[in-house]
Amino acid sequence: MVLTKRKLYTDTASYNIDGAYKSISGVYGHVDGTGEFPATLRIYGDGYSILEIDMKPGDAGIPFSVDISNISQLKLEFTRNHSCDYAIAEVILSQEEVAKPPYDSQQQNSYKGHLGFDVPSYQSNSYVKPVESVLMGGKEFRYGIRCYGTNTDTASYNLNKSYKRISGVYGHVDGTKDNPATLKFYGDGNLVKEIEMKSNDFGINFDVDVTDVSQLTIEFTRTDSCDYAIAEVVLMQNEASITTSDSSMPRGEYMGYLGFDVPACQSNNYVKSIESVFIGGKNYDHAIRCYGTNTDTASYNLNKEYSLISGVYGHVDGTNDNPATLKFYGDGKLIKEIAMKSNDFGIDFDVDVADVSQLTIEFTRTDSCDYAIARVRLNPSPFGRHFENQVLKIKAVL
Repeated sequence: MVLTKRKLYTDTASYNIDGAYKSISGVYGHVDGTGEFPATLRIYGDGYSILEIDMKPGDAGIPFSVDISNISQLKLEFTRNHSCDYAIAEVILSQEEVAKPPYDSQQQNSYKGHLGFDVPSYQSNSYVKPVESVLMGGKEFRYGIRCYGTNTDTASYNLNKSYKRISGVYGHVDGTKDNPATLKFYGDGNLVKEIEMKSNDFGINFDVDVTDVSQLTIEFTRTDSCDYAIAEVVLMQNEASITTSDSSMPRGEYMGYLGFDVPACQSNNYVKSIESVFIGGKNYDHAIRCYGTNTDTASYNLNKEYSLISGVYGHVDGTNDNPATLKFYGDGKLIKEIAMKSNDFGIDFDVDVADVSQLTIEFTRTDSCDYAIARVRLNPSPFGRHFENQVLKIKAVL
């Protein structure tokens, strides 16, 4: 079976699978001879996002797989902002549980070893060490890079512009103190990804774009004693990340986009929700863009229904190269601040919004410039109605 789409914007196809399968797997790619523009493929199970893939013109026959256990209706969604054709093919419905793709065959020549082992650090201190395995959430993960103790510690690796992405898992190490920490990735001195890690994070999937990066530096920051690790960090020579099925992220955690599924209850003309925006040459959908100078805000009623928001931020292409500051307030209290620079393009962020009734986002610019946040996902609180509906749905299936 081959499924292609040739229209602009967003198109979908839905399938009734009635809980009869445990996984689907196949390949995706850009169709030869069609417009060379990026697109996004999202797969939904019973209305919840279970997989998202950013597809690019150079993608050809890239493997994917996803867990569809207990799903009644499967939906595929293709999103494009320019004319282009993409397809998925050889899509197999299986009654076997999905497994990690074997790195030496299914990823063909994309996978090129593990960070910290096949590419060892050339600089680190005694608090950041490669370990053969590490326990997170009662599960053993291989090829770990573990950080011990307190303060800020780093490890650096020479990538020599040889890789496109790294992907793996992160989490709190079993048996160590329950304190939060921050993980940052720098490419040639520029921040490319930041992750706020909590003591209940166990084996959470991540990936980082390291295109054209010569030197990668990983920075762990802890204000109190605690151990965290990243593990099974694979080096990729194409732009497709390895999608593992055993992430501890629960299905249904993503519940829509800020600014769209939860629109602003207050904003001015300089902060607007827009369908898409270009940041660093890449088109991001579901954006909140701030225009011009001075300080502008937008507020959103979360009603204590969400635990986390996560997305990307960056400087909007074609606008003035000036810095800006982005602040998040929960019920009037500052909960996160980000200093944004004109060379920030698609930087990942997340914000803890547990128990927040009203969220306010504040953009501050001293000179004219445009910045945006995009794909800001809403993750439900364990005590909110979205989570309760999800639990009822799971119980009904079981």
